[in-house]
Amino acid sequence: MFINARNSRHTATTAAALLLLTITTAAQIAATATPAAASPQRLCGITDVPESSTGTIIKLLTPSESVTVTPGGRVWAGVWFTEDNGPEGWNAAAPDNYPLPGARQYSLIGRVGGQPWSYIGPYTRTFYNNSPYPQYLYARVNDNAPGNGSGAFNLTACYFV
Repeated sequence: MFINARNSRHTATTAAALLLLTITTAAQIAATATPAAASPQRLCGITDVPESSTGTIIKLLTPSESVTVTPGGRVWAGVWFTEDNGPEGWNAAAPDNYPLPGARQYSLIGRVGGQPWSYIGPYTRTFYNNSPYPQYLYARVNDNAPGNGSGAFNLTACYFV
């Protein structure tokens, strides 16, 4: 077989271009085949917190997990001649026989695990599980007689997975 110098250069240039194309294509395939680092997804869900509840489970929090809650809804406290109220509750401090004395009566309160209740009211709040164990986030109405009224607050709970 006879190859002249001109064909030799042409063949070498073609081979080099083909090699470069193969390497580039392999790198592109590898780049698309390698999964990118997954960015966290935000998940949200709504849970009703009935006036009758003594502690509604909102979410199970793993250790170091947090959840942000945004309240809504209305309850009637069961007190004659009063109207329903939102998560802020009444403008009256709860006496000692309420779950969270000193906070507004008939307001929305929450806690993680066996921690003390804390005021949520109409505000967006973030709860953390600082325990090394999974803990539930609970919510309820700051009410000394749950079940004698009606309605429900609701919590939109958002967290990242």
